Amino acid sequence: MPDLSPLSQTLTRDGKSVDIQIAKNDQNGWTLKIIDQYNNSITWEDNFPTDQAALDEAIACADEEGMDCLVGPDPSLFS
Repeated sequence: MPDLSPLSQTLTRDGKSVDIQIAKNDQNGWTLKIIDQYNNSITWEDNFPTDQAALDEAIACADEEGMDCLVGPDPSLFS
């Protein structure tokens, strides 16, 4: 199990929720992974110098582009 930051959290806005997972990596940086309510995930390719910087990026994405930038399609729509 990766070393998760205490800043990892659930973000809910406009009736949509995502889990923000921030983990320490081997290069002494932090990775950012978003898992949405449908279990879709997005992982940022770039690492962050601090866990706070990773959290700030996730929140900025939600603020600037809306939660739809972090939530993938509902898999029941493809069944």
